[in-house]
Amino acid sequence: MKKIGFLGWICQLIVIVAAIDWGLIGIFKIDLVTKLLGVGDIVRIVFIVVGVAGAYLLLDLIFAKTKKA
Repeated sequence: MKKIGFLGWICQLIVIVAAIDWGLIGIFKIDLVTKLLGVGDIVRIVFIVVGVAGAYLLLDLIFAKTKKA
């Protein structure tokens, strides 16, 4: 099993929190990010950070698979 660095842990935490937010949106129609931060550029930045974290984890997963093969 591969060791996860600090950046990996941060990205996983961000993606987990985002997944919980999406679950709340789907089940209860409650968007925690918008509720906590309001509407505006800060929310857009949060969504961009979540996207970057997800892309990082995806690339990390892909490259981890190719290194084992």
